[in-house]
Amino acid sequence: DVELIFNKITELANLATREDNELTTSVLTEDANVNMNTVRSILLQKTHDIISKFSEYINNVDNVGVEKISELLQSLERSKVEIELLAAILKAVKKNNQELSLDQLINLTLEVGNFGQALDTEDQEQILAIAQENWQQNPKLQKEVVSELRGELQDAHKQKFYVLRYEGNIIGFVRFKEIALGQLYAGSLNIHSELRGLKVGEALMTETIDKEAEQNILQATASPRIQALSYYVERLGFVIDGIIENYHGTGEPLLTISCDRANNKKYNFRNEGKDIQLGFNEIKKQAQEVSKLDSLIGQDSIILAFDIQRNFEAYNEAMKKLLPVKADHGSSSTKKNEGVKYKITRCLKDVGTEDGDLRYFVFEKIN
Repeated sequence: DVELIFNKITELANLATREDNELTTSVLTEDANVNMNTVRSILLQKTHDIISKFSEYINNVDNVGVEKISELLQSLERSKVEIELLAAILKAVKKNNQELSLDQLINLTLEVGNFGQALDTEDQEQILAIAQENWQQNPKLQKEVVSELRGELQDAHKQKFYVLRYEGNIIGFVRFKEIALGQLYAGSLNIHSELRGLKVGEALMTETIDKEAEQNILQATASPRIQALSYYVERLGFVIDGIIENYHGTGEPLLTISCDRANNKKYNFRNEGKDIQLGFNEIKKQAQEVSKLDSLIGQDSIILAFDIQRNFEAYNEAMKKLLPVKADHGSSSTKKNEGVKYKITRCLKDVGTEDGDLRYFVFEKIN
């Protein structure tokens, strides 16, 4: 047991040293007053706290049980994950041509909870306040989404949370809920509006999704209106596999999305496992006229372009025709799926348009 603990602490120290070298040279601002091992000490602070608490415990008991040692090893493993993810988030921020000061780094911490580990009341209220603000542009969904989140926060059973803090306050969070063996629901990605400029929200989402998708199939929901939809599909590996037509009676649709990276290579238009990569221009050339949609249904694939801001109704109607209708757990109504249905395997934004929100969608037929 002593050897296991020693090896784990050594592993953490080596990890922090490696990250110290890279973060100091590539992420922090040039004028940051960084002494040798400063970043290493910051990354290892939580590990130090864990060991200190364990030392206090063993000084006050006659015998340390196997359960307590197992708990220590689990805590150290979480500390390792936190160091890896926080370092990855900081590097992702750098890729967006942004730098952090030493003070910002010192005050930035990431916490990874266990499944079933509840957040305290103050943390829950901070999370709800951030979600309330982030959904204010869609008041129809805001009330229902925040209300549902409140219920989920109060019942941590089979849930785990990634919480990003700045100066002790929550600035970003993601939660994962176990819905079946090897399947997680990924929800409640939110970042405080004042720190969106640092791109930490995008980095937090990317790194946590990447980690959980290594061993799990992920499911989630997303508003069809949001800019991030293309990012979910193109970068994170989600496909859009259904639509909730009237979420909780709000009149607003939600899309159901899933991430099964082992299965993505089977789709004809996705690039995973393909020698020839299909980019924006290749897909744009194959786009078909929306006015001819009814005659296109039945083909193996359909590519359509929509300006979501200017013509949301046509976009929404196409989604309802082509995607499987999924049950709304907040409603008693049911609707059978009839005819040919599709999944959206690509979703590309036209960055060349100065206004509007033009996107290209690839629909692949469900066999």
